[in-house]
Amino acid sequence: FREGLESITCPTLVTAGDIDPVTPLDGMKEMAAHIPGELRNFELFENCGHGVHRDDPRAFDVMKKFLLD
Repeated sequence: FREGLESITCPTLVTAGDIDPVTPLDGMKEMAAHIPGELRNFELFENCGHGVHRDDPRAFDVMKKFLLD
């Protein structure tokens, strides 16, 4: 599916936790790299697992800002 990410035409937020056991950081970075740069928003959350919003309440602020901007 990575090749399909290159055809994204809208702004896309990718959130990643640096200790995610389900989708490791390297995989998230690779996925984000396939999204066109001008549309890609990559946010890394330290000391967070797969559900960054559960591990770091600031993730909601990032998501809210992305959606409202």
